[in-house]
Amino acid sequence: MSALRVLFIGGSGIISSACCRVAVQRGVDLYALNRGATQVRPLPAEMTILHGDIRDPASVQQALRGQSSTWW
Repeated sequence: MSALRVLFIGGSGIISSACCRVAVQRGVDLYALNRGATQVRPLPAEMTILHGDIRDPASVQQALRGQSSTWW
């Protein structure tokens, strides 16, 4: 069975950064759509970071290009 594949929007907030660490520890294939605007709480190296801003549809489309269409 393949790992659960999850996309977080953001991921570097107080709560979501903790969720990212737990998800990676549990073997989740984790992705984050993130602007890369802060390094206060770095994202785990084991996850995939897709650079984009959820408020900018064009950047989201660009960030998700090449990813599985089952996400949306």
